[in-house]
Amino acid sequence: MAAFLSENTNHLLLENSPTSLLTTDDLISEVEEHLYGGDRDNLNFLTSPLNDTETTIQLADGPSGVTTGSYLGINLEKLYVRAIDPTSGALTVRRGMLGSQPTGHDQDSLVYIDPLFDKWSIFRALNVEIASLSGADNGLFAERAFTTMTQPVQRTYDVPAANTDLMFILEIRWDSYGPERYWAKVDRRQYEVIRDVQTDTGTSGMSIRIEDSRIFPGAFTPGRRMVVRYAAGFSPLSRNLADDASLATGMAATMLDIPAIGAAARLMGVRAAKRTFIERAVGSRRPSEVPAGATAQAASVLLALMNARIVSEAERLRQLWPVGN
Repeated sequence: MAAFLSENTNHLLLENSPTSLLTTDDLISEVEEHLYGGDRDNLNFLTSPLNDTETTIQLADGPSGVTTGSYLGINLEKLYVRAIDPTSGALTVRRGMLGSQPTGHDQDSLVYIDPLFDKWSIFRALNVEIASLSGADNGLFAERAFTTMTQPVQRTYDVPAANTDLMFILEIRWDSYGPERYWAKVDRRQYEVIRDVQTDTGTSGMSIRIEDSRIFPGAFTPGRRMVVRYAAGFSPLSRNLADDASLATGMAATMLDIPAIGAAARLMGVRAAKRTFIERAVGSRRPSEVPAGATAQAASVLLALMNARIVSEAERLRQLWPVGN
């Protein structure tokens, strides 16, 4: 079978756009803006670095607002306060709560005290939305590619193991002969994807069948590079908050606002906006202040906005990769 070259990279059309530098932390901040508006959690800071095993911490502004049983949010970790030293103000905590992982944190890292929406919960909600966005009903996908060499008397090519995320082919082009450096396109009628087949070691279990060039004009010439561009599902965000979200997920830079909107709607649940956060009220709120259905109405606004953005981005992809082209 053909030897594959290394080209398992995202095909991002806006790679030079400033928005392509949006990080995972930026996405989390955008979700917070949707959820909180002008409201904010009670914040504090670590007085010293915290490794992934320590269970005693000190806060720069003291333990004000912290009680036994409080939850603390530091980056993507959630901690539970087991005890407070009344003399030193030191907190004894349990690390890695509710599915988060104990990790190291720098001095002066922000500490969220009993956050309404901690970064870990937002991070998980973002990944749920990202996974759902590449569903068949949404029309969204990541654009990826691999390269192989065409072979004499060979019409079936194994898909590399690194490309098991192939959903469907967008186009196949080959490096044809001649000084014009023209990458000829293989007619869509000329190839098909065969799944769940016996393939060579190190391949995906999928193959691409290229039909006879005598039947379809414009077929490739053996011994040339052939690039297969295909649609794939989006990858989840990594736990590194500084990672480029577009590169990590395979989402085009123009799409990155969509999972943020969806995550906000998902997390809002029975909470709609600042005025409905009854946990923050100094006194009890009158029914007229928080009318029935207010939370559902706010969530529905976000969902409508998300659906409109999905339609817009799906149309952009259809223009880039028209059916039958």
